[in-house]
Amino acid sequence: MRLITISLAVAVSALLTVGLPGAEAGTCDPAQCIFPACVCPSVNPPNNLDPKTVPQFFTLTFDDAVQASTVPVAASLMTPHRNPNGCPIKSTWFAQTLYSDFSLIQQWYAAGNEVADHTMNHIGTPPADEVTGNRLAINAFSGIPFAKMSGFRAPLLNYSKSTFDILAQEKFLYDSSTSAVPGSAFWPYTLDYGLANDCWNGICNQTISTPGMWEIPMHAIMDSDLPTANAFVMDPQLSGTPDAVATWLKNNFNKHYQGTRQPFGIYLHPVHVGNSTGLYNDFFSWAAAQPDVWFVTNQQLLEWIKNPVPASQLADQPYMKCTLPAVGKEICNGLDDTKSGTIDNGVLQTCNFPSGFWSTCYGCPSTEPTTTTPIPPRIVAAGQTGYRTPVPANCAMEWWDPVGAQCLCNSSNFSEMSTSNITVRPATTSDVGAILSLIHELAKYEREPASTVEATETSLLNTIRFTPPHPTSQNLASCLLAFIPESKEPVAMALYFTNYSTWRGRGGIYLEDLYVKESVRGQRIGRRLLGELAREVVDMNGGRLEWAVLKWNEPSIQFYKSLGAVVMEEWQTMRVDGDALTKLAIEGPGINGKSTTLM
Repeated sequence: MRLITISLAVAVSALLTVGLPGAEAGTCDPAQCIFPACVCPSVNPPNNLDPKTVPQFFTLTFDDAVQASTVPVAASLMTPHRNPNGCPIKSTWFAQTLYSDFSLIQQWYAAGNEVADHTMNHIGTPPADEVTGNRLAINAFSGIPFAKMSGFRAPLLNYSKSTFDILAQEKFLYDSSTSAVPGSAFWPYTLDYGLANDCWNGICNQTISTPGMWEIPMHAIMDSDLPTANAFVMDPQLSGTPDAVATWLKNNFNKHYQGTRQPFGIYLHPVHVGNSTGLYNDFFSWAAAQPDVWFVTNQQLLEWIKNPVPASQLADQPYMKCTLPAVGKEICNGLDDTKSGTIDNGVLQTCNFPSGFWSTCYGCPSTEPTTTTPIPPRIVAAGQTGYRTPVPANCAMEWWDPVGAQCLCNSSNFSEMSTSNITVRPATTSDVGAILSLIHELAKYEREPASTVEATETSLLNTIRFTPPHPTSQNLASCLLAFIPESKEPVAMALYFTNYSTWRGRGGIYLEDLYVKESVRGQRIGRRLLGELAREVVDMNGGRLEWAVLKWNEPSIQFYKSLGAVVMEEWQTMRVDGDALTKLAIEGPGINGKSTTLM
């Protein structure tokens, strides 16, 4: 086994000796792990793409508190640089509650960056309340939706099997806590078959199965190609002279860029950057000058992996756009809406506590957030003068005025938030592949294993009502697809069929599944599809449109309620399938003279 010394280079250099990947990488069966819901660990690009045609992704991430002293450091490393489409580069910040200013977290997100979970108090191998409390507090006092805080990194990169169990329970999209060195320098993969890349605390020897959740390895910077090389995971500037570090960075980047183009990463604590800003900016400018290099957030990276396109098409993808809303007046949304030079000018509230102070758009709490009470009661309660209203599920944070309790989104000030540029049409047989892909994405979103999806293109052709009809279809269900100008493939679907109300003696529609791609959520696409179905019910003189929603999916529940839907508390869903269905089936002549033979 080849041994490599890894330095985390946090407050002090912690040197750890780790081995290269074990058998876990080979246990993933591509025949059972179906792309894109399940992705096996591989050094090659997803979906068998030619490395020469794919983008070279560059992920710049920051860890720990988001505060007045750290945000300018991050900004100084990002502002000078642009992606090939002219958009400013974006980054992921693994933010903690402790010492953070919630208004600055909101501003970071509003600028198009990603905010991910780093626990409340920077606790390694964290208990569940550290993980869940952080998301709750940031959601409450920074206004960032839960669905957008979908990533996690363990403080000090200390984690255990229980860490992944917590992340799976809380429906996180990905983890990025493990290290990758030569031999385990994989592209991001799902954890259906457990961890496969090199990780320093021995967890790779355990069995972890969290189907659908992604692992984004942290690719170490190697100081040489020798068997005794040192690997620097975080803050490599702390481990050598500026000239030496600059050489390491370029050499490691070239191994990715000239190889199979695994995402290249620089992982920093802003408090440790110090006088290395020039070193990194020179390196970033050099890397950005290479063809097909894109700086992305972790969420953008996963959006591409789930639906990979050649580098030549990346600029056209909706998740790579950089349009900001034009609200027209100053509201507390993390943006400089009136171009005054001051973000949230005159509308922030400052909250003072014994340990310090921070600002928020959403009302000061009576006490500081803790793991026991991550969302303390506001000083000004609902119904009182001066109450700040939280962001509702049916309005994007950037458009919400918490003072006036009003969503300012409309088609005249931001076309991407209007339904007018959304095209909805019935599915055709040529869409069957895209429909199956959306079904797999839905299964992953609902944290179901890839094997849950038994549907195939053939079974869909034989059951869905297409326009024009497919000759072999039983026409058991219908499908509407939604398109936006930036995407040639459908970005959302509604699978549904007609049902019947005994009491009303009228038909209706049951929505089996509604799915909108994560990269285009918040653009009212789901609302448009539901509106089309409601119109169809009205046109058929039907009585109702109904569907089921998972109990944990609180954002969707609130969104549906905002449209007038009600939760049927007195009803429970009953289901018979598998062996129970076979046993229940009647053996012998049926109503239509058909017989059922039970095996």
